[in-house]
Formats: sequence, C-alpha cells, structure tokens
Amino acid sequence: MAQSILYAAAVLAAAVGTNAQDDGAQYLAARDWRSVTANGPGTKIAVAPNNGPIIVTEDHGEHWVEVSEIGDWAGVTTSSDFTHLCAWEESKRVMLRSTDGGRSWRETAYAPDGDFWRFAVYSRDSTQLWATTQFYHLYYSDDDGASWNRVTSVPHPADYDFIELSKDGTHILTGGSLLYHTSDYGSTWSRASYGTQGDQFHYRKWSDAAVSGTGDKQVAVVYGGALWVSSDGGASWMEHDEVPLLPWAAVAIDDDGSKMIAVADTGEIWHSTNGGDN
Repeated sequence: MAQSILYAAAVLAAAVGTNAQDDGAQYLAARDWRSVTANGPGTKIAVAPNNGPIIVTEDHGEHWVEVSEIGDWAGVTTSSDFTHLCAWEESKRVMLRSTDGGRSWRETAYAPDGDFWRFAVYSRDSTQLWATTQFYHLYYSDDDGASWNRVTSVPHPADYDFIELSKDGTHILTGGSLLYHTSDYGSTWSRASYGTQGDQFHYRKWSDAAVSGTGDKQVAVVYGGALWVSSDGGASWMEHDEVPLLPWAAVAIDDDGSKMIAVADTGEIWHSTNGGDN
C-alpha cells in the first residue's frame, strides 16, 4: 500500500504540473496538500488538502472529482480496493468514512475520552481500521469506525505518528520517537531494538515506516537521520550506512519486501531492488 501511495504522489505532482483545466483538473491548483492515498495498483487516488475538498481520480490522474465539503483535512486513507475511505480533520473527534469510493460519507464514532484523531490506516482487506489519537492512544475498529477498541497492550504514553500493517494484519509497526512492533495482531508489543547503541540513543524522530506483505521485511526512516531495515518482523533493526542522513519524508516497500523506495524533503529519492541490501 505504501508503494502505491508514493506512486500516487508522483501522479498528483505530474497532474499539477500539467495545469490542465478540464474534467475536474482545476481542483489541482496549488494547495496545502496534507495527505494522499491510493488503491493497490495505484490507479485510484484520493488527496486531501488543508482548507479545501478531498478530490479523487479513478484513472491514474486523468480526471479528478470533488467528493467532500471544504475541510481542514489532516489525512485520508483507503482500503486496497478503494471501496473504503476514511478522512479526518485537525482537532476533530469524529472521522468521515465512505464505503463507495468517496461518493457518500458518514461519521465514525467519536474518539473516546474526549480525545482527537491523529492518524488512521486500513488493513489491506478493509476488515480493520486502526487509528492513533492526540492523547497518545491506539485504537482499532472492526466495524469501519462505528465503534472503537482501545489497544491497552501497547506502551502508553507514546507518540504514535504512523501505523503500518502486514497483509494479514499479523505484523504491525507504529512509532514516533520510538518504534513498537507486534507479530500477533496487536496482542503483545515490544519496543524495537536497533543498532548497538544504548537506550539514550533510541529516541529519534521516526518520520515514516513500511511493512512488507508477509511482515518479515520492514523499513523505517528518521527525519534528519538514517534509513533502517529489519529482516525479522521488526524485532531488530540495522542502520543502512550506504544511504546518507537526510530529512526523510516517506518510505515504501512492496509485498515481497524486495523493492524499497524512500523520499526526502530535499527531493532526493533512494531505492533498492534487493530488500535493502544496497
């Protein structure tokens, strides 16, 4: 899924660059884009701006359509078949969800305990929706956000800036200043061990991560730091010393874990076709 999202971002950038004015392309005028999401092949894409409507394409970016009201959108996520979409605004207690590719929307249940939603992601088969909150909690929903279950087995408090799942949801990776992983659907969690340095070096600004389809191969990046790779389901991590320290913005991996790509705020793109070996 992450790989298709990076592809979707490239499609969006190309579409904006054409400055086309038909079939909804006027919605691609320069905006404060906050989030992009795509189906498995990357053919169907949704993007969310700050102070604007969510827009959707179903043909690789050839045509775009508004699918929401104007909002201060913080994020949007989709299932791999693009039937389920979920979007959230800054400092709001509800998210909007769609089960028809964005054609219609309804509210999720409120974030519990007066909390506010921060990030969300669908499992590839759309059976589960996982979300983080501003009060540093993890939740999951088995009914598309109609109700929420708090994950009490993960350490708290901690800043959970992202969540990534393997294809069947067995492996889950989340983090912010620390990385936490599970290999049993979230029943038990462990803090990731990386490198040979002591605990005082474990606190980093992890900006993004990605998990392969099986969950065995994982990759994570530090903003202003290194790219790290795990080959054992997130249990241990090694810094990739051939990749420079950069302000990494996003990283992606394909289903079998062989192809990886990372992009930085500087515009640099690094990729590997052998599981991160080089």
